Amino acid sequence: MRSKSRLALAAAGLLLLSLSTPVPAMSLEVETLKYSQTLTVVGTNATASTSLAVPRGLTPISLTGTLTAEVAAIGEVVIRAGSSETRLDAARGGRFTLRVSAAMIQDGRLPVTLTNALAHPTDSCVFNLTARATAKNLALGVTGQNSTPSTIDEFFTQDVRSIGIVIADANQAGANEAALVADAALSSRYDRATSILVLTASALAARDHGFDRIVMLTESKSTDSTIELVSGGTATLAITGSPDALRAAAAALGSDNLKLADRAEASKLIQEGQGALTHTLTLADLGAAAPSLHGWGRSTVFISVPQSAFGSPVGTMTIHLTGVHTPVPSNDQITMSVLWNGQLADSQLLSEGDEYTAVLSIDATRMRRDNGLTLQLDGLPDDGNCDQTVQSARLDINGAASSITASPGQSLPVAFERFPQTLGQDLPVAYGSGTVSDVELTAAGHLVSSLQRASALPLSVRVVEFEEFQAASYPGLVVGAGTADADALGASLRFHPWRTVPEGGETFSVTVDGEFAALEAFNVSGRDLVMLGSTDGEGSQALIAQLAAYADEDPAGWFALASDLLIGLPDREPVVLSATVLVPQAQVAEEFSKVPIWVGIAMLVILAAIGGRFLIVRRRSRTITELIDGLDDPKGEATAPATICHEHRHSSPTRACGGACIRGAPDPRNPCRCGSCCGTCVCRRCVCLAARLVPADWRCPVALEHCASSK
Repeated sequence: MRSKSRLALAAAGLLLLSLSTPVPAMSLEVETLKYSQTLTVVGTNATASTSLAVPRGLTPISLTGTLTAEVAAIGEVVIRAGSSETRLDAARGGRFTLRVSAAMIQDGRLPVTLTNALAHPTDSCVFNLTARATAKNLALGVTGQNSTPSTIDEFFTQDVRSIGIVIADANQAGANEAALVADAALSSRYDRATSILVLTASALAARDHGFDRIVMLTESKSTDSTIELVSGGTATLAITGSPDALRAAAAALGSDNLKLADRAEASKLIQEGQGALTHTLTLADLGAAAPSLHGWGRSTVFISVPQSAFGSPVGTMTIHLTGVHTPVPSNDQITMSVLWNGQLADSQLLSEGDEYTAVLSIDATRMRRDNGLTLQLDGLPDDGNCDQTVQSARLDINGAASSITASPGQSLPVAFERFPQTLGQDLPVAYGSGTVSDVELTAAGHLVSSLQRASALPLSVRVVEFEEFQAASYPGLVVGAGTADADALGASLRFHPWRTVPEGGETFSVTVDGEFAALEAFNVSGRDLVMLGSTDGEGSQALIAQLAAYADEDPAGWFALASDLLIGLPDREPVVLSATVLVPQAQVAEEFSKVPIWVGIAMLVILAAIGGRFLIVRRRSRTITELIDGLDDPKGEATAPATICHEHRHSSPTRACGGACIRGAPDPRNPCRCGSCCGTCVCRRCVCLAARLVPADWRCPVALEHCASSK
């Protein structure tokens, strides 16, 4: 019994021990979310910040990245994420990791800040203005599961990383247009960190899409749109309606007012109209409501000024700045400079007053598509000791009262850089003259998204038939152009064999006579166009897809396109070229050699008019000569006048006086002036005929009617 009891006690002890010993928790799977944002700081105390979207239902536990130092400096670079902080040597950089938590998330995003903390001598103001540090390859380690939206307003949250816009058939005109409208609307809502793809249902089924969200657009006979969340699988928003209703609902997907749809279903979703354009924008309009520059050394504020913000190409700009600065002691050196695209445009030594005003003009030679206005304050105290000075320099710019006025005009050569500002607020899209393929639909989506993300204003997208587009005069986009389409539009590069010529002393050239695709920007009769097309062939569609994806590639997108030609060749990366290196193709040369029929007709009309005038003049001259000769013919009684001015008579009075009249001076052999000569000494009939042959300033006092009545 005792042995049994002991066994029982031992078993009980083991049970208690097992209950009191903590069981290891199951390890949670950590997922890595990568971000495209980078942070760059330049100078001693420079700071830059961004925020990383955290999907709902996920908890961040770590932030990793890489710090690179481009200029060696003494000191540290501080990386902060929420309340977590780490420091790296400014001269070496390297990998970094910060522990983060859900408590650090603000409005669904994790704030991240990069700051230079460089050393400088304590008894001077020697600042390092060139040290540059960049944080990139940012990634969040997260746990948990992304939550599914339950209402429409939760569908397009900031943490969404990929969106698929799906229609049944690329050749459904209404759904096709609505898909591109939705593409532009969502591209204005999300930055390039969120990928957006337009495709057909069959293309979606054929791929492992991995989308966070799907927008399904379906045509119906209903005049009103219906919007509802579809449960199960990937979060899907289904929109149905007539072509007009689909378009209006698609345009509303980019609106902040979508947050009012706080249910799983809605109807009559509509977004119409465009904002008013203005050629004068304040700094507040451009995102700089209250620029402030302060501290000793150098302080800068950068303001982006894209041409597209003014809704048209810009020829010149006038900048008006106004602000207030702290009093400047007599021996302090404080300078306020304004730089345009990195070049000095204005610089003032601040006076003892407190007002700051600058008015400067930017001409076309200094204009770019995407311009940068830099406000720079440089301050040095009298004693040269920044640490011991009580009051540092400060200048505050009034963002609401400071403005930039743009004068419309074209300041850029024909190239991709003319877009998107040449579009204004409208983006007409035409497909090639054939049927629309699934690849061409997706390619159009890429280019629309890329242009929208390059534009400071929302673009109103519409799809037009190729024939209408060809006859129009507005700028726009063509996708899927074939050989005949490129010829009809007058593109720089046609889809025929072509070759380049050496340029700038180089001897290299290339000849292409096989399949190729081209994305090209060109101008025809003052009309700016972008065209994506290819030669006919089995591999041409893959080349079109390659170029369209390249133009929409993260992170630069349209901004990365240089010159005016992007060529796609089989098994090669896209090639950037300029139309200036192309040998004129036979089709182009033939067009220039042809004389339009209207030109021939015009030339015949001009020649006929000249010939007729010559015959009239010759006939009148002969008639006048006969009349004049009759005056000197002693037997010409029939042609001589009844009365003649004998005191002024000479061998040929009409020729003498007529010549004097034409020259505007009296004949030396005839004392009468032009008027009396014409009216007295010349046959009245002769006067009438001659009056039609002399210059308009010959003022003969004898009117033609008087001549006719005096015969």
